[in-house]
Amino acid sequence: MNSIIKLSTLISMTALISACGGGGGGGSSTTSSPAQATEATTEEALETPQETVEALQIEGTQDIVAARDFDFSVSETITLTVQYSGESDGAIHIYSDVAHTFEDGSVAPDPMSRITTLFASDSQTVDLEVNGNWDTLYLNWVPNLASESEQVEVVTLNQTSHSYLVQF
Repeated sequence: MNSIIKLSTLISMTALISACGGGGGGGSSTTSSPAQATEATTEEALETPQETVEALQIEGTQDIVAARDFDFSVSETITLTVQYSGESDGAIHIYSDVAHTFEDGSVAPDPMSRITTLFASDSQTVDLEVNGNWDTLYLNWVPNLASESEQVEVVTLNQTSHSYLVQF
């Protein structure tokens, strides 16, 4: 009995999904269609000089040449100094993205974007390699004692010296 219900549900869902097609047409318009605009753009593109077209044609990947100083890397190294004045040990988790912004403007870092973790007992200055396209880092201080509260600091990556100081 249970398998009959599953089978009938599966068949009805398949029929329902099949019935919801892409639908087309309906109605007419007097404005120009995107297809007409694309055709005009294509015609204009075809009016380029033959020399330019021939110069752009590549017959194989062996014909692609990059400049000697070209590099795919967008990373940059920053120096992060953390000054901690609390009473207990703890960890500083560093994130690149935010999961949620609260009404008061505070943020909750996205746990999937964690870059690294520093411990308060370790060195307080660290060199990090970060993506050059990031504009901010989010540092989340998590103390070992329940008497202290967590803190999140936002570091805006815009200094030409690439050196940042964060105090907890």
